[in-house]
Amino acid sequence: MSLTLAKTTSKQKFPGIYHNFEGHTTEIIKKYNQDKITYTFNSQGYRCNEFEDIKWNESILALGCSYTQGIGLDDKECWSYQLQELTACPVVNLGQSGTSIFYHLYNLEILHKFKPKYVILQVPNLHRFTVLSEDNKNRNLGWGWAISPYKEQLLQISKNREIRRDFEFLQVWTETNSHLQYAKFAINYIKTMFKDKCFFFGVFDAEKKINHYYDFLDIHVGLDDVARDFAHAGPISHKDWATQLSQAIF
Repeated sequence: MSLTLAKTTSKQKFPGIYHNFEGHTTEIIKKYNQDKITYTFNSQGYRCNEFEDIKWNESILALGCSYTQGIGLDDKECWSYQLQELTACPVVNLGQSGTSIFYHLYNLEILHKFKPKYVILQVPNLHRFTVLSEDNKNRNLGWGWAISPYKEQLLQISKNREIRRDFEFLQVWTETNSHLQYAKFAINYIKTMFKDKCFFFGVFDAEKKINHYYDFLDIHVGLDDVARDFAHAGPISHKDWATQLSQAIF
C-alpha cells in the first residue's frame, strides 16, 4: 500500500554529526570525530524502514523532533532503537528535526487507520508552527526568530514578503500564548484518535507549561551526555529514556 507522510525536514543525508561548539574539550571532539556512525533514511527521508515493509499494527510509533530523529547519533543509539531492543516490539522512528506538534498531528491522522500498537510523542518545542500545503510541502517556523532581540531590525531589512509574514505571525503566536492553546488542542486530538494507546513526554521547558493538563510520562530528560553535534542528548540519555519508557508503558 502506497503511503506518503509529511515531507522530510532532513536537509542532507547526515545532518549535524560533527559540528564542534566552543566550550568542549579537544579530547571529546577528537573522540567523536573518530567515530564511524550510520544514518539510515528510507526513500521518504524518515529514519526507519520503507513504509510498505512496516507492519504498522504490530509497531510502536516514535514521533518527535531532532531529539527523536537522533541528530548526532548512530541508528542504534536512538531511543527508538533502544526501546525496540528492550521490548522486542518493532519501533518506527518518525522523528523529524525542527518540527512542531502539528507536523506530527498531520502524520498521525494518516497513520491512525493502521491501528499502531502504541504511539509515543516526544513533544517538540511548543513555540514552533508548521505550515502545510496541499502539495505535501511544509515550512516549520522556529520560535527563535519571534523572540529575537533583533527582530525589528530583521523585519526592516527583509525584502522577502514570506519571511516578513512568518516573523509577524510568530510574534503574535508567542506573545498571545496561542501556541499553548493550540498545543492542548493537538494533544487532545491525538488522545481522541489513539485513546489509551498514546503517550507523551517533553524535553523542552515550554512543555512544562501544559504538563499539568495531561498525563505526560514522568520521564527524566536531563541531558546526561551530548550527541556529536554537542547540542542534543547523547546515547546515554537516549538509553535512559528508552528504559523509562519501557517501564512506564509495559
